[in-house]
Amino acid sequence: MAFGTVDPESSVVVLDLGGNQVDGVRKPSVEFRFHLGIYRVRPDVGAVLHAHPPHATAYAVANQELPLVSGPGSLMLKKVPLLAFAAPGFKNLLT
Repeated sequence: MAFGTVDPESSVVVLDLGGNQVDGVRKPSVEFRFHLGIYRVRPDVGAVLHAHPPHATAYAVANQELPLVSGPGSLMLKKVPLLAFAAPGFKNLLT
């Protein structure tokens, strides 16, 4: 859904690590397995933001890594890896 239509009362869906919905009125995104996989392998992560900014998407479509243009990004991330295409909701995305 578009960020302009997101609101905490009707847009946020909460799942437990087993993928069971524990709060929220909407269905989870088809990408919920991807998000849960991140939480499972990175217990230090407190939130996952999944977005498709136009410039980042253009780099991905061109099969190019996203350049790091800020000092903090370069120091913290070192690089942004490019993953192979996977269909939305692909069950083995993190395996």
